Amino acid sequence: MSVIAVWGKNGTGRSTVATNLAVYLARKGKLVGLVGTNKSYGSIQYYLGTAISEEKSLKNAIEIVNEDDIVKSFVQHPKVKDLFLMSLSNSDNCLKLRGVKEDAGKRLILNTKDKFDYYIIDCTENFTDTLTAIGCQYADIILEIMKPTIQSAAFRISHEELLESIKLKDKIVSIANLNKDLMRISDIEHKAKVKFAQILPYSKNVENAENTGEPITLLGPQNRADKEFIRKITQIAEIIENKGRIGLPNIERKKGISFIKIRK
Repeated sequence: MSVIAVWGKNGTGRSTVATNLAVYLARKGKLVGLVGTNKSYGSIQYYLGTAISEEKSLKNAIEIVNEDDIVKSFVQHPKVKDLFLMSLSNSDNCLKLRGVKEDAGKRLILNTKDKFDYYIIDCTENFTDTLTAIGCQYADIILEIMKPTIQSAAFRISHEELLESIKLKDKIVSIANLNKDLMRISDIEHKAKVKFAQILPYSKNVENAENTGEPITLLGPQNRADKEFIRKITQIAEIIENKGRIGLPNIERKKGISFIKIRK
């Protein structure tokens, strides 16, 4: 089991990477849980062409105490049967979940993360967000998504001391997500003092898929850029697998409770 937090500045493609990675891993036969921490509106389901009802909303899951009932709040993807989602519902508004108490956030993540082969947390950019902070704290690996822009570099520099103080730097794997108006990779690496483990190519179809609800890893490649994007997602999955093996000895698995029973 591996816990993956996907973090970075808003607009860098966190959700795009998180959803494509989740679909890829689930289609490989891995049981994947994908949690969207956005408290303004339900977001990840739109990337995946899925609806989440109010009964299954993250807002309700946060308030549940019983472990089995929290697990039942995950929604199974209609096309990718090994992928389960948790997010605010489609009808929730920004006033529904203003804040999450630390104990409730820990209860949610700690009682569900061990039920999956891969547990992916689509974080916000802000470490004052409870679910983002807890998700990164318990993550085996943090995928830091950056676009090669001055703003992304400035964001990363401003978080350097924080990441050091809360001991997250050793977990971070930096991923460059190319766009049309990019700096040279070497320039942003120098400015932000990072080294990219992977560079995702720009693909118009990947960008369009954010609105169609069919990630490229589900839809399939249409051109060379799509193929290269999927190849890089595959390589990111391999990085996660290798890092996950390092963290496994310290993970306590829950006994007697299996998530497999809700598979259809």
